[in-house]
Amino acid sequence: GGSSHGSSHGSKPQECAWRPPDIAVAFNSGISEHDQKLWVPALEVLIRHRVPVVFTSYNDVEAAADAAVWRAAGGDVTLGPERNPFRALEPISEPSQVDTFYYQNYYWWCGRARAAASS
Repeated sequence: GGSSHGSSHGSKPQECAWRPPDIAVAFNSGISEHDQKLWVPALEVLIRHRVPVVFTSYNDVEAAADAAVWRAAGGDVTLGPERNPFRALEPISEPSQVDTFYYQNYYWWCGRARAAASS
């Protein structure tokens, strides 16, 4: 006989086993902003399961601050922060400044869980 994945006779469908993703990408996440404390549990899960990450930011200051949050959570930065060659091509005017522009996903950095210390 074959197996059935649907429910029959009132039984519950089988739950799918959770698997860590191959990579996590967060676009313009702002994880370093003061109101972004909800990121902490997500960062902990990504690090615990050793999921490689890519984060983008609107500018270099935000990218550096976001990378520092990743490091503080136990991650290593493996690339960048640097200008993202795949950023949006249309500049956006910074509303609070004159002649200042930014791009969606302007800077990026990549990370992974910190390597375990060898004994």
